[in-house]
Amino acid sequence: DIHIGTYLVGHVCRLYGQMERAYEYFLLDLRNEYRLTEIFEPSRIMVFFKASLVITTYQRIGLIQLGSFYRDEKKYDSAIKQYKIALEIQDNHVKISELNYHLGYCYDEQQEYNLAIEHYKRALAIFETTRDDLMLIPLYTSIGKCYKKKQDCTTAIEYFKKALELISNDNDDIQICELYDNISSCYYITEQYHRALEYSTKSLFIKENNVHLNIYDLKVIAHFNHFVGLCYSKMEQYDLAIHYFNKMLKMWEQYPSFLDVGFKVHENIATMYMKKKQYHLAIEHYKKELVVSKDQYDNTDLHVKIGECYQRTYNYELAVLHYKTALEVLENTDDDDDNDDDIIQYLMMTTAHLYFKVNQYDSAVEWYTKVLNMTDESSIEHSKAVNGIAKVWYEKRNYEQSWSFCSKSMNNDFEKFEIYGKIFHYYGEQIFAYNCFVKSIQILSSSPIMPHYRKKYIKRIQKALNQLK
Repeated sequence: DIHIGTYLVGHVCRLYGQMERAYEYFLLDLRNEYRLTEIFEPSRIMVFFKASLVITTYQRIGLIQLGSFYRDEKKYDSAIKQYKIALEIQDNHVKISELNYHLGYCYDEQQEYNLAIEHYKRALAIFETTRDDLMLIPLYTSIGKCYKKKQDCTTAIEYFKKALELISNDNDDIQICELYDNISSCYYITEQYHRALEYSTKSLFIKENNVHLNIYDLKVIAHFNHFVGLCYSKMEQYDLAIHYFNKMLKMWEQYPSFLDVGFKVHENIATMYMKKKQYHLAIEHYKKELVVSKDQYDNTDLHVKIGECYQRTYNYELAVLHYKTALEVLENTDDDDDNDDDIIQYLMMTTAHLYFKVNQYDSAVEWYTKVLNMTDESSIEHSKAVNGIAKVWYEKRNYEQSWSFCSKSMNNDFEKFEIYGKIFHYYGEQIFAYNCFVKSIQILSSSPIMPHYRKKYIKRIQKALNQLK
């Protein structure tokens, strides 16, 4: 039969990766039997198929193979068309379930997760009745992955565990580890770090005891040590976190090709030491991360963290040096990012505060003034900067200037006037209390804080006003 021959040649070409030739033979198989001229048009094909008294097995398989050709070429829309045509003319339950699996895969790749789940479940309904574990395992796994991508980790875990039940007694370490990995990452996402650790350590044990380790396996083990370290860090078991981060670090040193700056392992170790208040070790690893990350990604945050470590060890001059380095990078960035503005204000304010600490008052005023120039008068940061300058003048014994800036600071702080109002109320000074509460509400009314907070604070102060006689 010429149709069988063209189909088989196409199938062999596909197996050998000769996709263009495979496509030509699958197309020829379809055209020979039905004299089709436009294989891409589903409605045209269906007219011929429905008009035909007999649809051969190889014709059905040819459509599936053509769909698989498109799928392998990542032409998912075309693959879906062929699979759907084949689905409409199928009467074999197994083939119907396989087609739904293929459709689910294509929709999955297109990130159409609801449609993917729909077709995977149609396939699942058939295979669950036949108890075909070889198909149930990948179906449960694929459905679980779709739910995971939809951020429905609870449902994802259910399907991963169903797959795990079917292979737990087999010696398929690859599938078992894949399921352990997916389950542990779902638990990590949902902040169930103890459960994440339970499954990740199971996976790591299997991987490390594989007697046929290759370079790829070692890289996976290195990355998984990093994941276990993250779990321990979230559980605040910092010593164990450092232990696993260091295991990954040693593997990187042994196999430099494993190096992936995205993992920021030195930074993670430094953060653990910072949590343990071992700032000298934290600084050491933050600086190593600076070397590793050079020209790879924005390392402004590393300079900020190094500055914080020096600040906590009272080494203010080095802290200022790193804060200024971070500021220089941020101020030369073209991005209009509000978060950057907040960081810049924080760094300027902290730099001014540290200059004040070391009695470099002129430098302190210079940096407080920079904060004033970039903040709104009604903002908290502006008020803090004014307060800072007032403190500088006080230390320099220029009390008139100090009072002047202190008064300006008060004018922007609604909470101070609220507190003064309560104090005056306590001592029976009703008029003074009333004036302070009114002033507090006036400041709040023009404040840039979030509307729901403003409403909450005004309601609180209004309640205090109503208590006045």
